[in-house]
Amino acid sequence: MGSDLDLVLLTLHLPHHAETDDRIHDVGGEALLRTATWGPSVERRVRATSGLELELNFAQTQSRGRRLDDNHFMVDPVGAESPWEVPRIPASAGALIFDKAGRLLILKPNYKVGWTIPGGQIEEIGESPWQGCRRETFEECGLEIERGRLACVDFLRPRPGRPGGVRFLFNCGAFRDRQLAGITIDAGEIDEHRLVELAEATALLSGPVRRRVLATVGRRRCVYLEEGRRVKGVRS
Repeated sequence: MGSDLDLVLLTLHLPHHAETDDRIHDVGGEALLRTATWGPSVERRVRATSGLELELNFAQTQSRGRRLDDNHFMVDPVGAESPWEVPRIPASAGALIFDKAGRLLILKPNYKVGWTIPGGQIEEIGESPWQGCRRETFEECGLEIERGRLACVDFLRPRPGRPGGVRFLFNCGAFRDRQLAGITIDAGEIDEHRLVELAEATALLSGPVRRRVLATVGRRRCVYLEEGRRVKGVRS
């Protein structure tokens, strides 16, 4: 995040009393919050979302709000029942990026074992899978994705220690050499990147990602998977 975003203020209309810390200051019946105090992930949500909800933490109590415009949210009273509450499951999106020789871009994250592809969690408050794919790819390796094709939807059942959810995979095609030469990895999350042949990639990628890649590379139609495997009776 650049320093220009560090100075952006988010206006919150607070119709109730909330115990707050020194990050929030009452000004004329409203509260102004410097978004930088929430860290990069929340700054991204505030600046990029087109969604309708925002979750806030006030002294270990959680409030929920409705988005009014780009910088204004109405915050519901703590404990109030939200009229738009619906069941949710986690979702993430990843990108298949190749060079002109057909080699796949893979990344070595420093927060988990094994290699992966660019991508990550979709933001909770209105980000689409395609938007999440583009944002995460840019944040992790500095590549701007302009076009892509949905290659795979993979459903993972929850297990102990793993929430499960839905994984979207986009085939973003072959990038030019000069684009790939400009890769700038996020050192806070990524240790290394490589462009490798598919055989080497599948040997390095973690199991779930490997199964998605193998199920989609070379296919022109989107594939539906469960636990990384084709499902009997579902055509794709």
